[in-house]
Amino acid sequence: MLQIFYVSAIVVASICHVPVAVGCYAYPPENKIYIADNLSKLDTESVFYHEMGHAIYKNDFKGFKDREKMANGFVWFMKKDSKNPMENLYQYILNKEQKEFFETTCKKECINYVKSLRKWKTY
Repeated sequence: MLQIFYVSAIVVASICHVPVAVGCYAYPPENKIYIADNLSKLDTESVFYHEMGHAIYKNDFKGFKDREKMANGFVWFMKKDSKNPMENLYQYILNKEQKEFFETTCKKECINYVKSLRKWKTY
């Protein structure tokens, strides 16, 4: 089962084994997402979607150069219905193949699942 933790940025960096980090996904068997707890709501949401992209797709990043570009693309996919025009850039940032990848692999049930997990964080 996927677990999500909001911890200090120092803890995230330590867990991720990098000098600076705001989030990371610990691949199975851990299957955990760590997000820095000092981010703005907008940043927390973006980091959450990015790490969920890793959790859902793991090493499947068809149409993307690498898994980081795929995870970034997942952020834009999840924000595609945003009322904020600065967040709703999905149609401009992802190419046709990348859009089809997310639209066929993460349908309504997947989107609802991801959004339901997002509600755990309170401000």
